Amino acid sequence: IGALYSITDPGKPLSLADVPGIQSVSGSNSQFTNAQLRDLTSAGVMVVIQPSTLAPPTIRHEVSTDTTDKKIQQWSFTHVVDSLAKALRKSLTSILGRDRMTDEFLNKVYVTTFATLQFYKETKHRISDFEIQELGRSITVIDALAIKLKVTIPNVANNADITLIV
Repeated sequence: IGALYSITDPGKPLSLADVPGIQSVSGSNSQFTNAQLRDLTSAGVMVVIQPSTLAPPTIRHEVSTDTTDKKIQQWSFTHVVDSLAKALRKSLTSILGRDRMTDEFLNKVYVTTFATLQFYKETKHRISDFEIQELGRSITVIDALAIKLKVTIPNVANNADITLIV
């Protein structure tokens, strides 16, 4: 599952993903009811099921172990945030440690940060909106930048409520 996680696009959830390398899952469908499986996943347990003996093992519903908030419970949310933070740090490495913290330097950081976020919004579709709320000198660490961002992450389509009217 770790290998699957490492090669999956952060914007794509692992729900319903096939799990390569596992031949079979015993008892996943016969020992638990759907309600019990929902309870397990809502408590932060990743459940792997095998719908039939011919079907590959599949992640039923992926969640993180942080169940304090529904927004961050989804593993895909934490994965997107982690990958975005890594991309932002990477985009700023060519700027950091080379200049003094002047207005010109802060403007360069702003432009780079904005461009990176815009790329993830328009090209990668990992965020649907963003706002750079603060950018400036850290008040706690003398030689550090403080960047405060607000990002909106699109909801993942894990389930479908279907009503048939006959």
